[in-house]
Amino acid sequence: MWNIINLSCRCNNTKSHIKLWTSTIFHRSFSEELEFRVLNLKTTRTQQSARKRLQKPDVLPPRTNKMPIDQDWGNVWPGPRSFHPATVPLPIRQGFTQKKAAPPSKYANAELMKIPNFLHLTPPVIKRQCESLKRFCTPWPQGLETDDKCEKYFPLHTASSSYCYSSPSIRDPLARIVTLQLKLSSLQLNEHAKDKFRRIVGDRYNEENDVVTIVADRCPLRQQNYDYAMYLLTAVYHESWVRKGNLSISIGSSFHNLKKGFT
Repeated sequence: MWNIINLSCRCNNTKSHIKLWTSTIFHRSFSEELEFRVLNLKTTRTQQSARKRLQKPDVLPPRTNKMPIDQDWGNVWPGPRSFHPATVPLPIRQGFTQKKAAPPSKYANAELMKIPNFLHLTPPVIKRQCESLKRFCTPWPQGLETDDKCEKYFPLHTASSSYCYSSPSIRDPLARIVTLQLKLSSLQLNEHAKDKFRRIVGDRYNEENDVVTIVADRCPLRQQNYDYAMYLLTAVYHESWVRKGNLSISIGSSFHNLKKGFT
């Protein structure tokens, strides 16, 4: 009997504790809901968080500050490469400014880095390379000691140009042009052939220095223009020796076909 009474008392005590705890929790939550947070639109110094200082890595001084005056530049810049301001001990400037100021310096200058340079081809380096290539060269032919002798045995001169082209394509359209020059006296023509040759080439013959100039620029490649110029020279040479019954007929018919190749 006493056990039943004790159990009932314990149950009543636990119920009373549960009611007490629920009431306290309700009052706490209700009081917290009544407290509104203040909206701060303006920050104060006390509210700012401490900023971390950025530690920049230690950068070595430029190499130009330690370069001696009598150094070997071929060892510093041995081959073609992009421009590097810390390696070139020269106050180089490149670029354009909107205001009338000095051009930008060499540091962080994209204009200097994107263009090709020839810092690896200084005169001492070129001389050294020529000395090293001498053992691979053949001796100069005997009998060609003067320019007159060279022109006598090699009368034909060929000229073309190569360009350093800064664009999406490295091919410059002017590099295809080929120029052939030779003296008319080196062809060993008679009076009739020489007169006919001069009539065909027209103003491409210079009477002052006796030089015939043929410029070929029709084809897209240099080799094609060279072959075309050699073809024109060969065709004019052989046509100048052609002799028909009436000279006026040959000049009127044959010359007209060959002049189409020059125009």
